[in-house]
Amino acid sequence: MIKQLVQLYKVSHLGNRTLAYDGMKGIFTAGPLPFVSKEFVVKLGERDGRDGSSGSKRKDREFKVVVKLADKPDLHRLPQEAIQVLNVVLRAAPSDKYYSPFVRKSI
Repeated sequence: MIKQLVQLYKVSHLGNRTLAYDGMKGIFTAGPLPFVSKEFVVKLGERDGRDGSSGSKRKDREFKVVVKLADKPDLHRLPQEAIQVLNVVLRAAPSDKYYSPFVRKSI
């Protein structure tokens, strides 16, 4: 969902910033976003596996994603928080490349 949000709104609303998502509720950027709080609408296709066929129909589901500034981590005073931020940022690209909740991929 976050990947789709970035594809749709990176240039128009996110100040051309890439988001690093921790898989729970945290998003990190390498600089400030051009807003304090904003609601986005993201549509995702969902497979309808009722008939069991591989060519099953896809239903579009609409999600509201709210992105708001929760905190600015102090990278000098809180070393554990700095390590957590770096961990999420460094894992974001491989996670996007090799993980999909709908498709099974071998690494």
